[in-house]
Amino acid sequence: MRKINLSGPEGNAFYLLALMQETLPKVGHSKEEIESIMTDMQSGGYSHLIAVFQHHLGDVYELVDQ
Repeated sequence: MRKINLSGPEGNAFYLLALMQETLPKVGHSKEEIESIMTDMQSGGYSHLIAVFQHHLGDVYELVDQ
């Protein structure tokens, strides 16, 4: 499992969105599912974005705040 430091440059919302879009197809999500997840990620603030990321990719990436 890869760690992502939310206090570093990888904690940037745009980085996390790009990582999500890159990783979701690799774990079996369809284009339609990815579009829906990406829309959901962007529908709230940063904490919502983090929650959606963890929900879908929490078994692939560990988000840490160091």
